[in-house]
Amino acid sequence: MRVVFAAAPAVGHLNPMLSLARAFAESGDDVTVATAPELSARAEAAGVRAVPAGPNLDVWWAELARRAGGTPGGGLPIDRILPYFIPRLFAEIGTLQMVDDLVRCARGADLVVFETFAFAGPLAAAVAGIPAVHHLLGPPPPLEAMQLAGDAVSPLWRKWQLEPRPYAGVYAGITLTICPAALGTTDLPVDVEVRQLKPVVLDAVAGETVPPWLRELADRPNVYMTLGTVTNTDRSVFAAVLDGLSGEPINVIITVGPENDPGELGRLPDNAHAERYIPQSLLLPSCSAVISHAGSGTMLATLRAGLPHLMIPQGADQYINATICVRAGVAARLLPDEVTAANIRDRVRAMLRGGPMQQKAALVRDEIKAMPEPASTAAWLRQRVRASSN
Repeated sequence: MRVVFAAAPAVGHLNPMLSLARAFAESGDDVTVATAPELSARAEAAGVRAVPAGPNLDVWWAELARRAGGTPGGGLPIDRILPYFIPRLFAEIGTLQMVDDLVRCARGADLVVFETFAFAGPLAAAVAGIPAVHHLLGPPPPLEAMQLAGDAVSPLWRKWQLEPRPYAGVYAGITLTICPAALGTTDLPVDVEVRQLKPVVLDAVAGETVPPWLRELADRPNVYMTLGTVTNTDRSVFAAVLDGLSGEPINVIITVGPENDPGELGRLPDNAHAERYIPQSLLLPSCSAVISHAGSGTMLATLRAGLPHLMIPQGADQYINATICVRAGVAARLLPDEVTAANIRDRVRAMLRGGPMQQKAALVRDEIKAMPEPASTAAWLRQRVRASSN
């Protein structure tokens, strides 16, 4: 069977799908990942072929800034972030950027698997006349934002002489969710077919390892802090973490993102270390707690590791993720006006003392272990595709 995976041009959009893509490839299927050129090496390091589908993300942002006449989304309240960016950046601009390449890739394929924000995926599958499967990256976005996305891409559907589908076709077929049921995420259309898929942290490419100093740290709890690879430019958050945890009997491990310089954090406390990037799949097994931006990838990696989590959302879907995790009892949250050194210190001390949050995180970790593996999910999808073609 020939399977095409479609991902918007960001590491956090590609990584969650690589385990399923590799499962198909390891079973002998012909697998292609269609994404931005700068992500091709990461896909191929996972053992699957990559082809370009549109330009890199900076081109998308530049076009949005041109249309906005300034900084896109500046000053938006928290609850309007996704309804603004999903239809404008990912649906309208992103689909236009990706669809021609993706249609060429989908012709002759048997299945398209697309992540939530790759709206060209369901359109290309419809043009090619093949099934499409939706792969969630975390909790589903608000239905309002997905309805607006459907409106935004409807002219492109008509351009390809197709009747536009609700929610841009995202929920027209099977939806794979990598969120454990304990999170209670339910913002989905009532008639959508949902199947669980175990989240697998597949972020270490060939040759990547942990820095040597990690093996030489003092024998005390490791606390990992990240703001991800996109919304990671607010140095005041890093500063508050360093100030709050300086002198604590812990090891503070910070990653600032591949595009940032750890040196910009200034002189670090004796108990802190900073790098651009460390694969979480290699780092989290040695950690006792996590501080993050509440991005879906870090959220699920932390849940899979069974660790307590302090979430400091910075944008995108991170406020939703933080709300869901706090409600499920597996995380604490600090909103922008609550981010102080004292608050961070108090939350980390509470996390390391144990208690209900650690207990619930362990229960969710066990639930994730029981979710369907990528190999069994690939086999199930293969059977569904074959049955539908008969």
